Order: sequence, then C-alpha cells, then structure tokens
Amino acid sequence: MVYYINIRDYLNGHPDEAKAYEKIKLESSRKNRESLRSYHSDKEMFVALLIERASEWKRKRNFIQDKVE
Repeated sequence: MVYYINIRDYLNGHPDEAKAYEKIKLESSRKNRESLRSYHSDKEMFVALLIERASEWKRKRNFIQDKVE
C-alpha cells in the first residue's frame, strides 16, 4: 500500500515519468479492451520500475529531511 503513495508522490514530482506512464496506460487500454489481465500485464514492467524509482526517491528525500532537522 505504501508504494502506491510513493508512486503518486514520485509522479507528482516527475512530470516526464507521469507522461510516460500515462502513455503506457492509454496504449494498453486501447490494445486490451477485452482483457483486464492483459492490460495489467502490459504495464507490469513499467510499474515495477516506478516502484523501484519511487522507493529510492522517497528514501533519499527522507534522508535529506532527517539531515536538515
């Protein structure tokens, strides 16, 4: 559940990544109108990268904030 929040915050701070994710979602939804499973499968690799990037971004932000306080 936490990674959803991290992804949301990460995408809000990285508009290029948000645009790329939007493009993948739109392409996948057009291609997989009949299969939710295929829709999710098409996004799976990008979402895994987003989880990794967002988690690292969050760790770095928390580290910086801890140093400031």
